[in-house]
Amino acid sequence: CCDHVFTTDSRCVPRYRQVLPQQATVHTLPIPYQPTFHNFTGFHFQHNEACFAGSYYRRILNKRRHFLDMIFAACADTPMQMHVYDRNHHRFSHFFEFRYPRLAQLRMHRSVSYRNTARLFKKYALSLNVNSVTGSETMFSRRLLEILACGGIAVTNPSRAVDTHFREYCHVVSTQEEATELFSRFKFGPSKEDLHRAESGARYVRTAHTWEHRLADIAEIVSF
Repeated sequence: CCDHVFTTDSRCVPRYRQVLPQQATVHTLPIPYQPTFHNFTGFHFQHNEACFAGSYYRRILNKRRHFLDMIFAACADTPMQMHVYDRNHHRFSHFFEFRYPRLAQLRMHRSVSYRNTARLFKKYALSLNVNSVTGSETMFSRRLLEILACGGIAVTNPSRAVDTHFREYCHVVSTQEEATELFSRFKFGPSKEDLHRAESGARYVRTAHTWEHRLADIAEIVSF
């Protein structure tokens, strides 16, 4: 049995306590990022377009898919080119359930290595994030941290964790109309306010969400 359990979702803590021995500890440990790979080096956006580095699911995570479909529709309305770097390109994308829709506004690319995702977030003016879990105050996509760490301008779906930690540093969109308005504006590039928010977001995650912070939390709890 485990002496210490760490979970990214604080809602799971009571469930762990029910099944673990009394002496075991249970703590929340939000996901961190690695600043060696994802870090702020100034703004060098090359394209007033958007990118998404991730996967698409047709048969599971319906809310996640609906958000992506809404964003893709907003891209068509604008129009805004969305560069998709398909995480499943070399694995599952030949299966229908993992295949992105064929849409004119989506420009499909092969997957890139984990380290090279930083290059994408620094290259495109907008970087899309989607949180599969939206009801937790502590669970969020690592991709959101990595976008912010690079000084990327993040567009994300609403979630309790975003509201708690990141809302002032990214663009949270709930409707197709909000996304269309944002994309229309970004055809002319980010504003000074956009850049200020992005730089503030890079500073924030660097001071609170790295592996160094999480390892320090673990060491304190397990008394290393």
